[in-house]
Parts: sequence; structure tokens; C-alpha cells
Amino acid sequence: MAGLDSSKLNILNIVPASVSFSPEEVLSYLSGSGTIDLSRVRNEMIREEIDKVIANSHNSPITQGNDGRWRTSVYEGRKRRQIAKTSLDDLKLEIYCFYTGINKEDVFKEHTLESLYPRWLAYKSLHTNSEAYITRIESVWRNHYSGREITQISIDKMDKMLMDTWSHALIQNGNLTSKQYYNLTMIPRQILDYAVELKLIPYNPLSLVKIDRKRMFRKTPKKRSETQVYTRMEQSAMEALAWEDFEKRRHPKNQLVPLAMVFQFQTGLRIGELCAVKHEDLYGDILIVRRMYRYGSKDVIDDTKGTFGEREVILTDMAKTVIQKITQRKHELGIENEYLFSLNEKPASYDALKKLYPNYCRKIDIISKSSHKARKTYISALIDGNVNINTIREMVGHNDERTTLNCYCYDRNTDAERKEQVRKALAL
Repeated sequence: MAGLDSSKLNILNIVPASVSFSPEEVLSYLSGSGTIDLSRVRNEMIREEIDKVIANSHNSPITQGNDGRWRTSVYEGRKRRQIAKTSLDDLKLEIYCFYTGINKEDVFKEHTLESLYPRWLAYKSLHTNSEAYITRIESVWRNHYSGREITQISIDKMDKMLMDTWSHALIQNGNLTSKQYYNLTMIPRQILDYAVELKLIPYNPLSLVKIDRKRMFRKTPKKRSETQVYTRMEQSAMEALAWEDFEKRRHPKNQLVPLAMVFQFQTGLRIGELCAVKHEDLYGDILIVRRMYRYGSKDVIDDTKGTFGEREVILTDMAKTVIQKITQRKHELGIENEYLFSLNEKPASYDALKKLYPNYCRKIDIISKSSHKARKTYISALIDGNVNINTIREMVGHNDERTTLNCYCYDRNTDAERKEQVRKALAL
């Protein structure tokens, strides 16, 4: 590393040759022991970056006049402008800011998580189409970080020990699960990564923090199956109510929506995907899931949740019956439109579909379960049917089969059915 006396790196000479340290670990150790000053290191890195920009972008000579001032020229379009400064460093800084567009005040000033947050959020917004995601980030920042002590510390002064202490205190004080911790620390982690990319700091100190997952995080027992999926009897009763509402044409404007619920039990679509299904997405035995309705912004995007992209879902006989009945109803009404579960040019009503589930649950006298529980029921049914886990993962749009198994696999049997299964399994 430029500017470091090699005699200060003797730490590397007292360990066996078989032991290796990453550059970040060495830098963290030296910083923590007081051997080097991270602020000075950053300033040296900035000066190296300034020299690199000048070497690559600036063609005019840099000279010192008889008056001791340093001079050069830059061109704004065809217009030549002379720059003169009392010191060579000041002149280089002026040239660097001219070519990069960075304000001089921003180059050497101290940065904090608080000062970098708006720039990072704007950068983050360029890399996602999800307004809801950015809204969640803003909410987490507002509730957990804005004005807090950790966000006021210069990132130059953040080392592994500081971030290790902060992280473990965060876990203990909040009694956090592993998922809660990593969700909560996503913002500072990514802001510090962003600072590294901007060459404001040489490494991300939070990335060096190691957490003992077994000892530190609160354990969360898996939720009981009866709260997470519909039993076979419950699903059958829910579907019967949906068919009855459809046949009797209740709620004329949303008379197709009940069959969207039946369709979800047969396809496992998310509620936003259900609302946005179009007739053009149907190809015989296959449904192509390629878009979703966003409740927050009230628009439809040609994308699905996460990074999975388009996916194919195999249509069951019941799903094809739903499509047939809807097509027949639209023909009777003289309606030709895009969206499968809508009678106009807008997607199916998100609110109307969402409210069906608790309403039907009350009617059949079971605990209230949401549309997402219907999706979990679909996945659990496929697992019960010994469908290959990778096929299930692909059809439901999960990037990792561990998500499918750990978060969506539940027992759809009643207590009585489970007891009978155990008895049969253990009978001699």
C-alpha cells in the first residue's frame, strides 16, 4: 500500500507461513492498533485517484510561472479557460473537479452514513423498479438510523472493532433473529460498500464482522401448520363459496374475482400476479407468469417479484375449467378485454380479491387466513404429491429451493388425519 513503511508490517513476519490474512484484515488490524491512520490512507488514495484522472483526461501542460503560481488550461467546448493556483495540489484538485464534476468541498471532507444516505438511496433507486422496496428502505432508515449515533460517526473512523461492538449490541438489545439482523443492517452495509466504490474508504469494516449464528440470534420456532395453510376440507369449502358467488353473479363489477381465488389454489400465483394475468398468457396447458400489479403505485409492471423473471406454471384441469367458465361468461356479456379476471381494461380488483379470503374464512368458521396462505397451500400440496423440488421452485418463482422448503412447506392434514397417519406408519 502506498505510503506505508514496510517496517510497520512486522505483524506478518511473526505468524506461520501457512496462515494468511486478507488485505482488509491486515488493514483493519493496523488501523485498530494505531499503526496507521485511515484518514491519512484515504487522503493518499484520493491523491492517487486525482493523478490518475489527470493522466487519463488532461492534455494541457502544467507549468509554474516566475510568480510561483501553477497554471494550466482546460477547454469548455471550444472555449479555452486558464486555471492558476498558488500550489500544485490546489491546481490538481481544480483539474480533477473539472473532469469529474465533483465539488471541491466534497473531495476531502469527512463522510458519515447520514451524509451518504441520500446519495446512496438515489443510486439504489436507479437499480430497481420497485417503489415499495425503496419505501421500505426509507421506513427502516427513518425508524432505526436517522439521527442515531452510529450514523454521525465519520466512516474513516469506523473499524472492525467499532462495527463488531455495534452489531452485537444491536442483536442483544433487540433480541434479533438472523433474518431481522441482516435485514436491519442492509442499509449501513450497502452504504459502506457504496463508499468503497466511491473510493471514500479502502474497505467495508462491517463486512469483517463475524456473528456466531448459533449463540447470538434468537431462535424462531416454525409456525403451526393450521395457521399457515388450508386443510383439504377448508380449501374445498372455500372453493365451493367462490363457485357459488360466481354462479349467482354477486358483486357484478367483480363477479369474476371469486374464481381468481380458485385459480390461486391451482397455480400458486401471488395476489399481484393473479390480478395481472391476461388471456395472452395462456398457452394450452401452460400459463406464463410475466407481470404483476403493484398495490402501492396502482400500476402493472412487466416483471415479477424478485429476480426470477418470467416463469411457466402447469395448468391443472380445474385451472382450465376456471378459464373456460370465465371465457364463457365474458362471451355472454359481450366483453373482450385483456385481463382474465376483470370485466374492463383494468386489472382485477386487488382489494376485492384480498377481502374474499377472510370473508370466506368467517363463513366456514375457521381462523382467518390470507391469500398468501393459499399460495403456501399450493406449494405444500405439490410437495405432498412428490413433485420434484426444483420444478416446484421454478413454478412458484423462488430463486432458492431452501426458501420453498423452509418457508412454504406445511402439513395440510387435520389433527385427526395426522394421528391416523402416524398410527398407520408405526403399525406392525
